[in-house]
Amino acid sequence: MVFVLGRLVRSPRARIGIYFMAFTILVALASPFISPHDPNAINVGGRLSPPLSGGYLFGSDDVGRDILSRTLWSARVSLFIAIVSVAIAVIIGLPLGLAAGYYGRTVDEVISRLVDIMLALPPILLALVIVTILGAGIFNITIAIGIAYFPGMVRITRSGVLSERQKLYVEAAKSKGESNLYIVFSHILPNIQGPLIVQSTLNLSTAMLYEAFLSFVGLGVQPPTPSWGSMISLGQQFLQTAPWIAIFPGIFLSIAVLGFNLLGDGMRDAFDPRLLEGGKFHE
Repeated sequence: MVFVLGRLVRSPRARIGIYFMAFTILVALASPFISPHDPNAINVGGRLSPPLSGGYLFGSDDVGRDILSRTLWSARVSLFIAIVSVAIAVIIGLPLGLAAGYYGRTVDEVISRLVDIMLALPPILLALVIVTILGAGIFNITIAIGIAYFPGMVRITRSGVLSERQKLYVEAAKSKGESNLYIVFSHILPNIQGPLIVQSTLNLSTAMLYEAFLSFVGLGVQPPTPSWGSMISLGQQFLQTAPWIAIFPGIFLSIAVLGFNLLGDGMRDAFDPRLLEGGKFHE
């Protein structure tokens, strides 16, 4: 893992991703302390104020709420939903993938058919169907995205286990009488952690996009809770008269998504030994 981290920090692409990701996390954590206004405070007299006027650095929306404060608080909401939804996908998908890949036969058949059924719909459409059934809201959208992601996690985990279970170290562990659970979690899982970490990192960026899309169409985070997606949805009504309502949350969303994507790509390259030549990292 130390060598992986070393290769990661030597990648310019990964470093940019780390900076963007750190910026997003810092904004999310510091938003209660650096927001100049209450994100939900209404000031009708200051509605649609342009940036750098009326005490609003990023301007205000149609009811006078501070765009900067709402943008900063939206980072907390988006990051929370992304992290929890990916955690749900890992908690559900990892054990199923391990069981399908290691035990095979009937267990693999049942789990694989379930995954195939769920993968018949793209994850965003599956999340849309689930949140339509469950209803809008932070809790429901988090569950919907997590459920939409876990089939992919099952596939990746199963594939890794299938390639590892035939290797000599697994056979040696079996000959020593070690239990199946011990073999899976102590021997196989550490050797397939690379692809799982990379996929989870990439899923964080996609989860943010899914949350923004569902909030954009009114099925995600509900007013007055700030969300980048709902802010962009509101801003599209004022693109000609008050474009700042959509521009600033769009910029922050782009930074967050790009950061996790670049970091995920960098981690994928760092975990791939074929990219090593003479002990140096190559783009």
